[in-house]
Order: sequence, then structure tokens, then C-alpha cells
Amino acid sequence: ASARSRSVHSAECCIFLWRYDDRVVVCDVDGTITRTDVIGFIGTIRGGTAVHDHTHPGVCSFMQDVHDRLGVKVLYLTSRPLRLLNQNKRFL
Repeated sequence: ASARSRSVHSAECCIFLWRYDDRVVVCDVDGTITRTDVIGFIGTIRGGTAVHDHTHPGVCSFMQDVHDRLGVKVLYLTSRPLRLLNQNKRFL
């Protein structure tokens, strides 16, 4: 909210509650899962199979194993714009 204009803004969000003893690994997307920041980002915007050409080989199965075998929750971080949320979710 702004005191000057007295306008009110709102945002919709989701909160995921985890237990205090849950194990979590935080993973950056751009430059960590993708080979480069820019090309991985552009690949996500374009969609299609070209997206996976810009990921590190084996990273998807590795992250799946971290979750499945070790029971660790994975939290992905990115600085990509919110308007690309759906594309980013499909990519991940």
C-alpha cells in the first residue's frame, strides 16, 4: 500500500508448509541446471525439445534421485520473471 496515493495492491501466493526437520536442498536454475544463464532462459521461453538441449547432462535424473532416494525436498531458485512461471514449471 502507498501512503501517498492511498492505493492498495494485492498479490496471490501459495505457501508450502514443511516440517522443521525436513531436509531441503536449494538449487539455482540458471547456470546450474542449465548450461548457461542466457541460453537456458531463452530456451525456456521458446519451449519445445530445445529446452533440454541446454541442461547439463544427467541433472534431471540426479535431482530426481536426490528427492526419491534421499528423501530431500528440492527448492528451485530463479530470477526469471513471474510472467514466465508456467513455462518454468513445465521446464522443471
